[in-house]
Amino acid sequence: AGRGVTGAAERARRSAVASGLLVLVVGGGLAVVGDLGRQTTLIPGHYHAVLTAVALAFMGLTYLVLDREGVSLPRPRWAAVQPYLYGLGTLALVAGMAWAGAYGAPRKTPGAGWVVDPATLLALNLWGIGTLLSVAGGAAYLINVAWAVARWRAGAPAAGASARR
Repeated sequence: AGRGVTGAAERARRSAVASGLLVLVVGGGLAVVGDLGRQTTLIPGHYHAVLTAVALAFMGLTYLVLDREGVSLPRPRWAAVQPYLYGLGTLALVAGMAWAGAYGAPRKTPGAGWVVDPATLLALNLWGIGTLLSVAGGAAYLINVAWAVARWRAGAPAAGASARR
């Protein structure tokens, strides 16, 4: 942990880094082993993973900056769990996209009228569940950070000096 970083901020940073690296490796792997020349949902699966890795890096950085500025998080456990929820949700979303893409699911095609294989329908459901988990993780981040900043601006006590190392 960096000098002056509280345990909560360090746990949040570590979970963001771990989740981000995992999602980045999966996204990069899709680019390497996937056939990105076909216009299937594999392509958005790849870039959703890579962009989520970048978002997770900025989430972890946000937690560190808030901590360095003395802004305490109202829900420190959310900060530690939230990157995992966001990252694992995105992994499920990306797995669903890649799986559907392997069955030829077309990009930018509304509806599921083209589905002929039940496995593709399972892939689409995994995609949907992953989306819900990712949205929950993103909402937890936004709520926790906005709440922390609002409390800080209203004059709530700074992150406890006794909690600092």
